Amino acid sequence: MDLNANFRSRTAVLDAANLLFSQLMKGENVGEIDYSDNARLVSGRDPVPGEDHGSVEMVLIDPALGLDDADLTPDDDDSESAERTNAGLMAAYSAGRILDLMEHGTVSDKDGPRRYRWSDFAVLMRSAKGEVSDWMETFSNAGIPCVSDRGEGFYAAIEVRIFTDLLRVIDNRRQDIPLLAVMRSPIFGFTEEDLIHIRADYDGEEFLDCVLNAAKDPAAPSWSIKCAGMLAKIDRWRARAKLTELGTLVTEVLDETRFEVYVSALYGGEARERNLETLLSLAQRLSSSGGTLSDFIRFLDEASGSAKEPGQVPSSADAVRLMTVHSSKGLEFPVVILANITKKFFRGYRSDVGIFDAELGIGLCSVAGDRELKSMLQRAIAAREARRLNAEEMRLLYVAQTRAKEKLIMLGVKKDAEKFAAKYSARLDDVRIMNAEFYANWMLGAYFPQGPGSELSFPHGGGMKLNIIPPVSNAGDRGSMTADAFGEWLQEASFLDTSALDKRFSEQYPALTETRLPSKLSVTGLTKARAQVALLPRFMEDEREFSAAEAGTLAHRLLQLVSLKPHTEASVREELKLFTARGQFTEREADAINTEHVVRFFSSELGRRLLASPRIEREKEFDVYMDADKLTDTGSKAPIMLQGVIDCCFIEDGAWVLVDHKTTHIDKTHTANTVARRYARQLELYADALEKLTGLPVKEKYVYLLSVDEAVKL
Repeated sequence: MDLNANFRSRTAVLDAANLLFSQLMKGENVGEIDYSDNARLVSGRDPVPGEDHGSVEMVLIDPALGLDDADLTPDDDDSESAERTNAGLMAAYSAGRILDLMEHGTVSDKDGPRRYRWSDFAVLMRSAKGEVSDWMETFSNAGIPCVSDRGEGFYAAIEVRIFTDLLRVIDNRRQDIPLLAVMRSPIFGFTEEDLIHIRADYDGEEFLDCVLNAAKDPAAPSWSIKCAGMLAKIDRWRARAKLTELGTLVTEVLDETRFEVYVSALYGGEARERNLETLLSLAQRLSSSGGTLSDFIRFLDEASGSAKEPGQVPSSADAVRLMTVHSSKGLEFPVVILANITKKFFRGYRSDVGIFDAELGIGLCSVAGDRELKSMLQRAIAAREARRLNAEEMRLLYVAQTRAKEKLIMLGVKKDAEKFAAKYSARLDDVRIMNAEFYANWMLGAYFPQGPGSELSFPHGGGMKLNIIPPVSNAGDRGSMTADAFGEWLQEASFLDTSALDKRFSEQYPALTETRLPSKLSVTGLTKARAQVALLPRFMEDEREFSAAEAGTLAHRLLQLVSLKPHTEASVREELKLFTARGQFTEREADAINTEHVVRFFSSELGRRLLASPRIEREKEFDVYMDADKLTDTGSKAPIMLQGVIDCCFIEDGAWVLVDHKTTHIDKTHTANTVARRYARQLELYADALEKLTGLPVKEKYVYLLSVDEAVKL
């Protein structure tokens, strides 16, 4: 038996995979695998008379098509908002295709053709982070049951959302959105016309006030009767919540509303019913530890925000699967939708600082002033890592394509899709293969080298062409308003008094400036101080002399360690020898330190004052809240956390004297005073922080320049 024999997929799926990967995988340098004749997939299925070859489709959704203003679409396809928009567009298209196949299509089974089941469909994604909930919401709104291997979709399932909103209203009736959701749901059965009457005919600042007034309407229209009945039930459940445990309450509400029976009769009722059972199980679990209804709602909010998995979905559930390509290994589905073929690959190896390789070692960039230089080693490791990651992307794409048994739909979203397709519909070469950033680059080059308008024919029958389409309406939507209906609505709306709405929508959040402020700042960040990175790592510096700046930095470090007493050069050398033995300096570093700088500091007037102090602090770290107007030009009084490290400070006559050591070189064109003035802002921030932390004033601030052994008072 040939190991490349495939007993799962139709010939069109196999031909598509062979055509693509025979051009991508060329051996060690490109793809790391040689996709030769021995690796090509061949069908191991026995031919069935009348059976088709399967189908492969490549679809690009262009969000700009059909819009009067293309600028309404996101310019940055990789932004978070664009990714969520793209997920919604792909989900809407996929929902339409799935519903169409469920209604009109058949699939081959061991017992012959049969109608499709929800579990025959799978949506595969390279990375599902942050997108699954959008897919789940779209599918749920279209009546398509779906499950995810990540657990994100449970809380987005419409039946879970509706029942959770009911629990919110029982806990606190004054929540407009949950209240409207449960009123419009099958639980209470209000129509849109009912809600309009309640809002328009009755006074109330919040919607609940309108509902309360409607329930008292002596004319008792139908919506008034519904309001009274709903409030009676909610009040009864609220009273029960105070007397009974959480698990019992949720069970009673489920039983009385018969919501579980209702969802079981919908499309995918088995999966929907299981979702409600999972929700009940979570409530019972929290109830066993004494949790209340409010605790349960907080738990659901936190869990949905972090996409915690509420429980594994049985593989037998009749629902569309949403999963990553990784988790699909070893599985098979009659219909596979491969999403996000236009999404860029994740490039985790791109770092401005350094990159690592098990064989080549560590490649670090060098920083000289404001320049960052990538070393040859860093570039070599990056190129090697790029080859490895591209090969991994090829293997994942191979897994995704070969999960399909009968239909493979490759789906992406791209603004100006026709230009995009024309750009990449050209023959592949090695450089392009290795520099590709998304699957569609490879696919367009392999399938449509003659141009995006060409049609591909497969060797064993069937073919494919590129479909570029506008966005589709969400499956399950009621359709758009006609021009005549819109004109009538517009005429009616023109007579409405909208002054209250205009006032509400024109209001601005009074603390808008504060929302743009950072929560934390550092002194070095505010003063634009920049860390200097050595040109070579320490283990490679054996033969290189230390620069004057580097030697000054070493002396600065010694000042933070040496004992606080009058020093001679011999005493400093003795302590330096001890520090070297402890590993705080290397032998080369110790030899490079000019110990005279340390002796001169302690012999100076400022040094003698420091030694006479009753309290001395060195390397004093601080985190202190300060008003934003002291740190930014916003004029805001909002608090911002300021972080920093003070070199040295000491008490004299009940006040602080602040000292900051600097190793800055002073050339002939500058004086010690002009150089020290550069750090005035930094020392002002240190002084403000020190005063706020200790309650003691700072009476003097000094910059001590080690290169000239001079203290400058600011």
